[in-house]
Parts: sequence; structure tokens; C-alpha cells
Amino acid sequence: MDMTQQPPKALISFIVIWSLLGVIAFFTSLICFGFRSSSLDQKVLGLLVAIVLGPFYWLYFYFAKDYCRRK
Repeated sequence: MDMTQQPPKALISFIVIWSLLGVIAFFTSLICFGFRSSSLDQKVLGLLVAIVLGPFYWLYFYFAKDYCRRK
């Protein structure tokens, strides 16, 4: 096996998209600290989910009813 082979383009694309969605999730969770509709616990949990789970933050964003919503 030749060790100079490049990783597959699909893998590189997946990693780039995953990272980009994770960074966007992090910044969105920071923006949500300015909303009054959610409690501090929800805001901190959202930030932790964004940092640890990256793109899975968007599931939390969608399913948490009072999180980051305007009243």
C-alpha cells in the first residue's frame, strides 16, 4: 500500500461540511444568549451541545420549544 495516497474527496467534503456546521452552531448558540425566551440552563446546554456534538446542535435547536425563540 502506498502511504502517499490522498484521502477520498468524499471524506474531505464530509469533514469540511461537518466542521462548518459545527462552527455555525457554536456562533448560533452564542447569539441565543441574547434571547429572553429561554432559561440560562437551556442556553448553557445549547452551548455545550454545540461545542461537544457540533452539527447535532441543530436537533436541539429544533426540538427545544422555548430555546432561542422571540416572544
